[in-house]
Amino acid sequence: AFNRQFEMVKIEEPDEQTAKRMLNEIIPKYEEHHNLKVNEDVITEAIRLSKRYLKERSLPESAIDLIDHTLAGVRLMADISPSKIEKLKNELEQFSNDKESQFSELQWFSNDLKNQISPILFSKVEEEEDGYPLNTGAELYNHCEKVLNNLETIAKEKVESLTKSDIGAIVSGRTGIPLGKIQSK
Repeated sequence: AFNRQFEMVKIEEPDEQTAKRMLNEIIPKYEEHHNLKVNEDVITEAIRLSKRYLKERSLPESAIDLIDHTLAGVRLMADISPSKIEKLKNELEQFSNDKESQFSELQWFSNDLKNQISPILFSKVEEEEDGYPLNTGAELYNHCEKVLNNLETIAKEKVESLTKSDIGAIVSGRTGIPLGKIQSK
């Protein structure tokens, strides 16, 4: 009986231009809240990526959500990352005396490193990695140490606005698709 009292209203998803106009009206409130700037090209990228990879929701909601999560991620990155990186460096130091016998533990630490750090911050380090296979404990230890030092340097940089790669890093984290593939399409 209750269902008969309401009528289903179907609202079509707006096209990309209409969604962009909607976002241009809403984004200043998010900029003010998070104290970061969002440029036009970032809005366009958020619409493109959300339409392509985040199909569980429709525009403009998916693009707004993507920008909001990215803004929050960048703010959290600035607040949490330096202390988190220092903690991880202390954990890594435990392996410094006996690298070879603790190779499997170092592998676990290396894999877990990505889960411990903001995907936005880690995506900036991955751009600098060389990609050689790590076969010994010493190589793996040196690699982890290098990654943590790079993370520490990048984390100290002051961020005032979002970039396309920040948006891409969040999409990559949600979908599991590597950032390079997302940015190349």
